[in-house]
Amino acid sequence: MTEGTLAEASLSGGSARPVLEKVCDGDISHVGSQFVVVRCIGSEQTLEFPVGKVLYRTNGCISHVRLAPQGDVVAFCDHPVLGDDRGYVAIVDLKGKLTRITEQWSSLRGLAWPASGREIWLTASLKEDAQILLAVSRRRGLRVIQSSPSYMWLQDISADGKVLLGNSQEGGLVAIHRMGAASDQFVDLPSVSRFRSRFVRSIITAAGFETLRSSRFPEQSREDGRELT
Repeated sequence: MTEGTLAEASLSGGSARPVLEKVCDGDISHVGSQFVVVRCIGSEQTLEFPVGKVLYRTNGCISHVRLAPQGDVVAFCDHPVLGDDRGYVAIVDLKGKLTRITEQWSSLRGLAWPASGREIWLTASLKEDAQILLAVSRRRGLRVIQSSPSYMWLQDISADGKVLLGNSQEGGLVAIHRMGAASDQFVDLPSVSRFRSRFVRSIITAAGFETLRSSRFPEQSREDGRELT
């Protein structure tokens, strides 16, 4: 995982203000006053909330950290082996009590809280299949929201329930989705790392592509979701 500098910048412009070095991942509280950060120091990664208070540490990898809307727990993908995306969905409370609320997935990428905070949404796969969009309650009730032959990657959920999904595929192609177009255009640009366009909404990664689209899915009204078998 790449480490960098956590910084703040005004939406009105101006220079970014550095906040913290050696940060691998992070999130911000809903009121914007506190940060959750993953710090990478040597072979160890630590999850801190607030900054400076260690809630969890590992020699593996901590990714996709998300503070619950209620601010009482932090959810994240807990990967026991560094560089391997196999892992568990875990939550840790403000006293450092860790709970893994799923079994280990063969691939786990993407995590987000709906506004209610009753469950956590994720994209994961059991074996070598494409990622599935799922939800797991704090009581470990698991349900399938959507399956697809494509490689879904959950990015975020807005306060009004819109779900931002990426469609990611390993390889050297870039998918360009133009607003209003019925299909994607594929371009071989292996050396391009990232671009933005006024008329194109895409994120390009070195591993392949992610085409971002917003969708709406119903949220579970109860905490005991259907078990995945």
